[in-house]
Amino acid sequence: MKQRPEYIVLRQAVIDNSYTIQQVRNASITQAASIAGVSEDALAPYFENVKTKIIREMESTAITAKISSVKAGVKTWLDNNFPQHIEESDEEGGKFFITIWPEGKP
Repeated sequence: MKQRPEYIVLRQAVIDNSYTIQQVRNASITQAASIAGVSEDALAPYFENVKTKIIREMESTAITAKISSVKAGVKTWLDNNFPQHIEESDEEGGKFFITIWPEGKP
């Protein structure tokens, strides 16, 4: 789907115009076809899939931004309260985890 020119144009329009997830959900095929410069008939077969993909990307971006914000806050707190701390990340059993030694690694 990412290779379709209509998808690329619609995704870029969402970014350029700072549309919200709700606006994308509520978008009609008429609006999307107008933005993409194609007929509704040309867009109809995959319109809902395009909307779903764009919404998932927007949600993923929002979640990533929130996680980055939390990480930055935790990092600042650790730096201020435990200047000698050491962090290590690893994966075990398919689950990601972080180990923090506040006073340095034993």
